[in-house]
Amino acid sequence: MGLSIGLINLEYRHDPPQPIPDFFRDLSSDPNISDYADFDDDESADGGNGAGYWCGTMDDVGILLVQRYELTERAENWCSEKNIPNAAREQLLTWLANLPWKDGLIRLHLVF
Repeated sequence: MGLSIGLINLEYRHDPPQPIPDFFRDLSSDPNISDYADFDDDESADGGNGAGYWCGTMDDVGILLVQRYELTERAENWCSEKNIPNAAREQLLTWLANLPWKDGLIRLHLVF
C-alpha cells in the first residue's frame, strides 16, 4: 500500500479587482461544479471522489481543483454570457494566466 502526502502552501490574493470575485462566486455556486474535475473516479487527483470542489468546514469555503485550459474556457464563456466589457475580460484572463499553475493544474482556496 502506497502513501501520498500533499503539501499545501496558501498564498492569498486579497480583494482581487472586478470581475474576478464575481467570476469565482458564480463558478463556486454552480450546481454542476463536480463536472469541473476532468478525471475518472479511479484516477482522480482528488482522491477518487470525482468532485472538483470540496466544501470546507464553514459555509462558502472550499478548495477548487481545476485545469488551466478549463478554467480559462469557463472564464471566457462567463464573460460572454455576462457581457463583460473587453477590458474587464482581459483583466480576468490575465489574472488567471498569472496564477502559479503546476503541470496545468491549480487548487484554489475560495473564501468569500
